[in-house]
Amino acid sequence: MKFNLIIFLSFFILSKNIAQTFTPIEFENYTPLWTRISTTNKLPLNVQGYEIEQGYGNAPLVIHKNKLYNVYNIVNQYYDGYYLEAINLTDGKLLWEDSYIGFQRNTRKVGLLPCIKDNIIELPIFAEYELPDFPLFPIWIHAKAEKNSYDLNSGVKIDSTSNILRDPLAKELGTYYSFVQNKVRSHLYTEGSNYRYLINKSLFNSITLEGLIQYESLTLSPSGLILDSIGLDITTKYPVSLNHLINLEDQSLFSFSISESGQDSTYLNQAYYHIFTRDLKILEQGDLSDKITSIIWL
Repeated sequence: MKFNLIIFLSFFILSKNIAQTFTPIEFENYTPLWTRISTTNKLPLNVQGYEIEQGYGNAPLVIHKNKLYNVYNIVNQYYDGYYLEAINLTDGKLLWEDSYIGFQRNTRKVGLLPCIKDNIIELPIFAEYELPDFPLFPIWIHAKAEKNSYDLNSGVKIDSTSNILRDPLAKELGTYYSFVQNKVRSHLYTEGSNYRYLINKSLFNSITLEGLIQYESLTLSPSGLILDSIGLDITTKYPVSLNHLINLEDQSLFSFSISESGQDSTYLNQAYYHIFTRDLKILEQGDLSDKITSIIWL
């Protein structure tokens, strides 16, 4: 039952993703930030045309003891900052909030999936790291890893790694959004004082005409040096048209992918799922083609 629910939600979320439709998260006693933006002093009201979105169908949120810890990423010129809120889902009251906004080169940040450890909540962050003359400004595509640590109950910021200098030999990180839709994605998690950086790519073998999903999981030091590296290659029957990772509550990852070839009467496809740990140990895998077909015809 849990597996079928994951499959259904994955298909629903990915359909929303493909359509570029962003539906706000919905909980009883919770209202989206944009409906109450005038009640916070953590976000600027005089910015023209800025919008708030949540993680391309994979919203960075955690629910713990009936409290919601939720991240919005703020888009004005491009990805400029984040807003973190703690909400009591019993009565909908805001418990605490924090935000960051930067509009200049190498000042912008993206907030990712929070992680709760005892009485501390950690927020992993992609912080812009581009050359000063990067020609695509305001777009930025490279980042360094940071994190903020907060007291879970009060929201007091206990620590931030933003002052740790990036090592000249540090791994160059790509941000979690991609100009090639569903082809390249990156993810960042905290692991003690280190980081786990995970990237998935969809490739094509022009000789065999098969698809290839390539995962790489790196352990990074606080200054960005690679401490460990693990790879995983998954071959698909046809070229990969969709590959998406969803964070599960137990910190494992649910991978959903579709490979397809031809069109109209010659159209063929194969859908797959994999559940694995963040260091790429496969826990479960299978073919989803029959299940996806049955869902489509519901």
